[in-house]
Amino acid sequence: MRLELKIPPLVLMFIFIGLVFLLHLLLPMLSIGFSAQAGLAALLCFIAAGICAVAVLQCHFANTTVDPRNPRATSDLICSGAFRLSRNPMYLGFAVFIAAAVLLTGSLPAIAAVPLFIVYMNRYQISPEERQLQKKFPEAFAQYQAKVRRWL
Repeated sequence: MRLELKIPPLVLMFIFIGLVFLLHLLLPMLSIGFSAQAGLAALLCFIAAGICAVAVLQCHFANTTVDPRNPRATSDLICSGAFRLSRNPMYLGFAVFIAAAVLLTGSLPAIAAVPLFIVYMNRYQISPEERQLQKKFPEAFAQYQAKVRRWL
């Protein structure tokens, strides 16, 4: 497919966050607010940053790539730490960042950004990555898939 592995997931996350703020600007009457909104959004950002940082550090220490556009460059299958809870902890962190933007704006239509990001990632990023991992680590990846869910 033309979109498979083309848009870097970090760029995609920023596109979706931009969409959240655009929806908030275009449809302010469909936004809600409450007193702890900014604090909860900041907490979600902190959690997202922690998830992403742990996953990136694990890849660094395993001496494997964090660039998901070329899954063939993967040198190791990481199954511990953050990768023990999610096969895609960095993408999970990105989804949490998008959820934080939704919470911060209070935009009701923007709630759709999180599931749309997940659908896009499943189709155009994760599925092609997993095909490559199945080829590169057939037995180990099959065992890993059986134990660990794609998102959570």
